[in-house]
Amino acid sequence: MSRYSFDIQMRLRDRWVTEAVRETETEARTAAARFMTDPRCGGVRILRNFHVTRTLARETEIFQELRDITDAKPARINDIDEALPVCSTDREFTGYDSRHTMGRLFRRYLGSITATPTEIIHSYRELVRLQDAGRLVRSGVDHVADLQAAKTGRDRGTRKEELSHCIDAITQRAHEVTGYRLPSLAGSLGELLDALRAGFPSDDAEYLATTILARHLLDRRSWAGKLELLCGLIEIEQDPAAVELLDGVMADVLGTDIIQDLLGLQPTLGAAICAMLDLSDGALTAAVTGALSCVIPLNAQLAEGRLPLSRRCLVERAHRQIRSARPLHPRDPSQELAEFRRLMPRLMSPSGLRCGPVSAEAITARFAHGMVQGGRPGRQAAVRAALEAMPDRATGVHYLCALTQCDGAEDLMEVLIDLMAPLSSLRSVGELAPVSLPPQELMRRVTGVFHAVAAARLPRDVQSATNGRIDELLELYVIANRIVENLDQPGLSLRDRAVRLVTFCGSGLLPPGRALDRAWAHSIALLRQPRFDERFIDGITDPKEAEAVLRAFHAMLRSRPDLWRRMA
Repeated sequence: MSRYSFDIQMRLRDRWVTEAVRETETEARTAAARFMTDPRCGGVRILRNFHVTRTLARETEIFQELRDITDAKPARINDIDEALPVCSTDREFTGYDSRHTMGRLFRRYLGSITATPTEIIHSYRELVRLQDAGRLVRSGVDHVADLQAAKTGRDRGTRKEELSHCIDAITQRAHEVTGYRLPSLAGSLGELLDALRAGFPSDDAEYLATTILARHLLDRRSWAGKLELLCGLIEIEQDPAAVELLDGVMADVLGTDIIQDLLGLQPTLGAAICAMLDLSDGALTAAVTGALSCVIPLNAQLAEGRLPLSRRCLVERAHRQIRSARPLHPRDPSQELAEFRRLMPRLMSPSGLRCGPVSAEAITARFAHGMVQGGRPGRQAAVRAALEAMPDRATGVHYLCALTQCDGAEDLMEVLIDLMAPLSSLRSVGELAPVSLPPQELMRRVTGVFHAVAAARLPRDVQSATNGRIDELLELYVIANRIVENLDQPGLSLRDRAVRLVTFCGSGLLPPGRALDRAWAHSIALLRQPRFDERFIDGITDPKEAEAVLRAFHAMLRSRPDLWRRMA
């Protein structure tokens, strides 16, 4: 071990604070130069320590640089419109939802020091700095207490006290850890957790592992550096608890301004939102110019479903951008509608809007920015404008149905019922979805509309009239396109015909109603043929194989209770 070490100290508010320790002077000077990029830094100095014994060292200052920061602007919180959940313990206070709120609330401050909420709440030094930053913490507590009191009806003063107690508790815990001799993060985080579990309770081991990880992240003075470290750790990690921990910290980083560098040069806001949603699904096809290299392994991890919190962070961030007043195509207003229509497929899932009411609210908020009137009339006008902008009617119906489940849907119910009314007099399924779609896809989309209407908080008569007409049109489509007959081709074996028909009827491509009843009736007629079992295994010479095939088919039938009821 070297007999020398080098302390790098930063001057903050007339105090010298040790930021890092390095083993060589070169490393120390590199770190000092990096610390000078911090806008709060009034100077740096390097102290060389000559270790006489294990407990005694002689200190010599070998470098110092000072600067004037008297013109620095006071730190201010960012306005946020929601602060949930309502935490009651210090453990909840350090959870993802709370950290996400902290990240948005203190975004300016955290950006100025390039640190995430995880790093702050697991570092006593950083917590003290945050609390020393003017009225920043007090303003944050006031703002969150106001939001939560208004949302829950709780007393504002009581909530402020609870938040202050939580802050004191996590500060005290971070201070206690400063006296621990903790191992370093030399291998995987899972291995570190195992080592800590050997000497600490499970909850403490996780907290200490996060503290060690936070210290490594604090040494990385760029968002890209932090993200690269986390991606590298996640790629080699096998411990589920460690992956979950890393996912939470990764989500913290993805909530910062790094998203712009991560996605590279996007031509429009609409394209950036699409790329963000693609990345959240692990479906980003290729990194674009200027994108960080770690976007490729991150995309792979998201595709495997290992990072649910990171995915949630990206989706929530995309929705905030949709809610904003920023143009989707900033350079050409005439392309705004086209950009919106390119975006909408990314907001859809097989069952409707991917985030249901949240997506619907975000879309409405975007169109409300362009309305002259405000309040209730403005929202109603925004709904009409958004519906006209939808790429097709099916998407528009999903949007209207999702709006019925939003807060304040009562104010929109009149216009929602008015906009749903034409659906009861549709002339064909082609008025809901393009007839150019393959039959299975078209039926799936129209059936999706049926289920959306059934789940919507609409008056029962509106639901009945709408879904009654959709069911009629689906039956007409099934008849006109010979859907069932094409499955039950006489040239096929009875076995193939039966399997195809039962699979189709149980696939969910048709909703309960007349169209599905017609398909089941045809299937049941086939299943009730004389000597069905014998004819089903015709051509299979091996008795054991024949028995297995027949058993598998009967298991398929038993898995469909609706079929058994119809055959009874």
